[in-house]
Amino acid sequence: LGTHITGPGGAANGFDVTETNNPSLYRFNNLENTYEYVTNTNVNTLSAGEAFYMLVRGDRTVDLTTNTPTPTPTVIRTSGELTIGNTTVGAESLGTDNAGRFNLVGNPYQAPVDVSEVLATTQSSNINSNFYWVWDRNIGTRGGYVAVDLSDGTNNTNGESQANQYLQPSQSMFIQTDLADPDNQITNLNFIEANKAVNQPNYQIYTENNSASISINLFKNSMSSTETNAFLDGTKIKFDSNFTNAVNLNDAQKLFTQDEELVSLVDNNRLSIQKRSYPILNEVIGLGITKYRHSNYILNLNVPEFENLEVLLRDNYLDNETLLTPNEITAYEFSVDPNNASSASNRFELLFNESTLSLSSTNDLANQVSLYPNPNSGQFNVYFPKTSTSKVEISMMSTLGQLVTKSTHYLKNQTISLNPKISTGVYILHFKIEDHAFTKKLIIK
Repeated sequence: LGTHITGPGGAANGFDVTETNNPSLYRFNNLENTYEYVTNTNVNTLSAGEAFYMLVRGDRTVDLTTNTPTPTPTVIRTSGELTIGNTTVGAESLGTDNAGRFNLVGNPYQAPVDVSEVLATTQSSNINSNFYWVWDRNIGTRGGYVAVDLSDGTNNTNGESQANQYLQPSQSMFIQTDLADPDNQITNLNFIEANKAVNQPNYQIYTENNSASISINLFKNSMSSTETNAFLDGTKIKFDSNFTNAVNLNDAQKLFTQDEELVSLVDNNRLSIQKRSYPILNEVIGLGITKYRHSNYILNLNVPEFENLEVLLRDNYLDNETLLTPNEITAYEFSVDPNNASSASNRFELLFNESTLSLSSTNDLANQVSLYPNPNSGQFNVYFPKTSTSKVEISMMSTLGQLVTKSTHYLKNQTISLNPKISTGVYILHFKIEDHAFTKKLIIK
């Protein structure tokens, strides 16, 4: 639940503390047509219909000491008095000095509202009633604004966004003035109870789907550098806290095919798409492959990163386990012979084990790696313990999270010297050594 809110002054101004105390909560100043960071949270409070722009790192367990924390799903709650009855956003709160000025306003109600009615010329004045704009987290990589055509409730994404004429509870929108109104004589934005569309469904506005999935594809292994490996079949396992492990209509059964079939197994159910709760320690998910027509195959497995769990592919015939790297395709080659157990339909399964590392613990390793001198004038050394692997990846980030340099080193001894030729300041070095990742602060004077 909740999230960290950071800003200048740190705890003295009611914010969570970071090394830089850079702001994560902003208002859009309609009068100045610019974003401004919120100066405190111990005096400023929330009001229904007030719009904010907030950078959400995740819930309050996210590590604020690193520039690359793992984001987590979260629920953000507010409390206070509901707005009931008609409410007006006056011209004094809106930028009206020029025609076409954009203004950010929030839905004052805890119900969807029909924006086509709110902006209608019979209800509001000097507001463009043709369009409004909302942020959709599911657009692109990091989200984007969607324009909604109020003549028919459609938007510019051709179905990729759910945004329509109904502004969701706790959602904000950009609107646009029609004419210049420097004296605030003709501009008003009015919300009335009749605009509430309580029968309209809520749609997702803040985050992308938090479900995770494992994708597995089966290929014929051509055993040739010139011949393409032919795709044969695939299966997907989706995880979400709203799913259940019991097979029901949310799971897609496997339909008959003439050749190889790849499925996930739950009891006697053979599934093309399985939906289940997030995995727990020592959980096992069976896989099934039948109707082998060839001798050599490849399984391509793509797994997400699960908190405190690693995913392994177990080959029961060879009695081995392969660790699957999160967010990368792991290719597992195997052969079958119809005359022995290598062609057994239940040869493979997925295991969920406690995360382990091949070296000593990450904290121990991080404590043994040192930078000297630090602070320095631009040239420094990095010392590594004798137990380190020969390959080390080092990324240097600014305190704003910008990548400055990235390099890979193959250690011939325990110390490497670096001279990145960068300006003075505070930097964060990110080290990756095998499965370990940790950071060190560097000061260049």
